[in-house]
Amino acid sequence: MKRLNTINHIKNNHRKYFILLLWAVVTSLNIFKPFHIDDTFHIEVAQHIIEHPFHPMSGEINWGGSTNPINDYNQPPLFFYLIAIVTYLFGPNEIALHFLVSVFSFLAIYYFDRILHFVKRKNTYFYLTLFALCPAFIINQNVMTDIPLLSLLLGSVYFFLSSSDNNRNLVLSFIFISAALLTKYSALPFLAAIIFTLLIRKDYQNLKFSLIPFGILAIWSGWNLIEYDHIHLLGRPRSGINLIRIPEFFCCLGAILFIAPFQKQIHKTSYYLVVISSILIGWLISQYDNSHTTVFLQTFFFLNGLILLTYFIVKGISKTNEINQFLVITTCSISGFIIFYAPFIATRHVLLIIPFILIFIHSHDSELSKLNRILTIGIALIISITLTHADYMYAHFYKQQATVFSKDEKAATYTIGHWGWQWYARQNGIKIYDKQKDTLQINDILIVPKDIAKQGISENIELNLIQTIVPKNNTSNPISVSNHASLYNSFIDRPVWTFSSQPLDTLCVYKVTKVID
Repeated sequence: MKRLNTINHIKNNHRKYFILLLWAVVTSLNIFKPFHIDDTFHIEVAQHIIEHPFHPMSGEINWGGSTNPINDYNQPPLFFYLIAIVTYLFGPNEIALHFLVSVFSFLAIYYFDRILHFVKRKNTYFYLTLFALCPAFIINQNVMTDIPLLSLLLGSVYFFLSSSDNNRNLVLSFIFISAALLTKYSALPFLAAIIFTLLIRKDYQNLKFSLIPFGILAIWSGWNLIEYDHIHLLGRPRSGINLIRIPEFFCCLGAILFIAPFQKQIHKTSYYLVVISSILIGWLISQYDNSHTTVFLQTFFFLNGLILLTYFIVKGISKTNEINQFLVITTCSISGFIIFYAPFIATRHVLLIIPFILIFIHSHDSELSKLNRILTIGIALIISITLTHADYMYAHFYKQQATVFSKDEKAATYTIGHWGWQWYARQNGIKIYDKQKDTLQINDILIVPKDIAKQGISENIELNLIQTIVPKNNTSNPISVSNHASLYNSFIDRPVWTFSSQPLDTLCVYKVTKVID
């Protein structure tokens, strides 16, 4: 018995060290990345919270076209309070804020490991590695809500699955959900999935614990009414149902997860050979006729995503046990919410269902051969590193370009464009243009990035193009993610990633030559 305890102790230590190793790897790949995409919005909200901690939704931010109240936008502010604390202590520092996010990366890896060991003990290191190296996980460690949300949901999953005859764990599960809801309302379908699971299990007495998140939402809504006379949750913009989101969802999933969901080893090996061949063919097509690369890659991504999700749902329904039941309900609930309510499909949205797919395959899969393990991890690692590098260069481009503009003391320099560009432009003394509030004068300068979300420009001015800044072609990485930030919003004609050596963006510099009264 003593020897067995010693062996278990050594194994547990190995698990801890392995979790720390994975965490160190994923953190190192992201911690030096410049602020990117929605980071700017979240940091500016946090700066408002520092000044007005009891009125988090009442500030104004120039985002999405013009200056609007924070309460017009989607996220509740729990994570923004953490950003505010770090910013207050260390300033809006890239490393400090990315380290804050990495704490949640650790929690996500930690709770995913605990779930894997709770479900089944075979191949846990393999599936834990695959989860941590998923490109959607590494890339979305921006100063955004997605990794914190994922970690809270995985914590809730672990405590829910391990809550049999343990009300303490069930309470913890609903506390985690409550924190997730105050981080991002995308946790709502997960809450619905847990309640539905309890109902079909006829576990009516434990439904009372769902009052915890509903109570938290009620308190938060009351705070909203006191602060600005509306309930934030009920005022979220809703996009109409768009059936094109269904294939876009499959394409996004198929672009970031490559694991053979088959039983026989020969089928698994064949799957990886098809994946490798398809990627190589896509690259070859891009070298000769880039116009067909999108069609080929999207077809490949769609089929891969369709196979993964179809296998998961069919197998999950056919093997009815409580864990399968919960995994299928949760995945379908989150997927349906993303497809029908998200304004677009993004890797950070699809990331929420990847752990459930991996948990299911982990708990039902046959032993993987050494070759197939190497192929699975190898593909994930190569794609993650290339996408991470491409995304870093994309973010760094805007940081670098914001420093090169000399300021004319006789004229103001303005810019349009959001994302990381807005943050670094403002830090370098460039004014963020607001069509509703700013009146440009003759000789003022206006900088316009072409491929970025940006504000409109007043029709009452005439502009003369005086400079065009086009960086050298991106030859250091064959993979491109700079097609209007395709990692963060992809469409049927815009793959999550593609092959291209085109410049990351073009900056056009204009001078105001006439103002029409």
